Amino acid sequence: MQFAASFIEYLVTGSLALLWLVPLCHRLRPDMVDILTKLSPFTIWTAILLALVYVVGLMLDFVAYELIHGQRKAIRKELADLDGRYKAALKSRGIDDLAGNAFIWYKAPELAKALAAYSSRDRIARGATLNFAIAAIVDALILWSNPASLVVGAAFLALTCLAYFAWFHYQSESWELKKEAVITILERGDSPNSRS
Repeated sequence: MQFAASFIEYLVTGSLALLWLVPLCHRLRPDMVDILTKLSPFTIWTAILLALVYVVGLMLDFVAYELIHGQRKAIRKELADLDGRYKAALKSRGIDDLAGNAFIWYKAPELAKALAAYSSRDRIARGATLNFAIAAIVDALILWSNPASLVVGAAFLALTCLAYFAWFHYQSESWELKKEAVITILERGDSPNSRS
């Protein structure tokens, strides 16, 4: 199940990359886009494009994670009180901070599935942020002489901001849910060795 979710996430992120890859390819080799659009969708090119989109999505997710990772400090600051209670609850039971997810999977599998879905949403928003930013840059560099490009570039910048704020909100929400869940489970008296 998790593989399927990751596969979809990377396909979505990679597909969004087409917003900037197609204009870039068209600029570098104008006939490339024409060649691809004339091919039947059931050709080997479909499989190649699907694989390429997946790999591009995988790489962009990594780059987006590295670029946005520093912003997690702002989320931690926003959730400082909750983070303190979370760490204290784990420490009182002798649970390592990194074991929080495993603990939720063990004690509350349905909640763990919901958190995995939230995490998927977070990754897609993170990838969208990077893709829209790259699309705005490519638009500015390649299509700058076209007046309509200003509108497209402004739209990509707005989408970049919107995707970033969505990521920040979703990431905060995911962390808050995870930490509250672990605290609640531990306050009920459950330990890692007792299954409910």
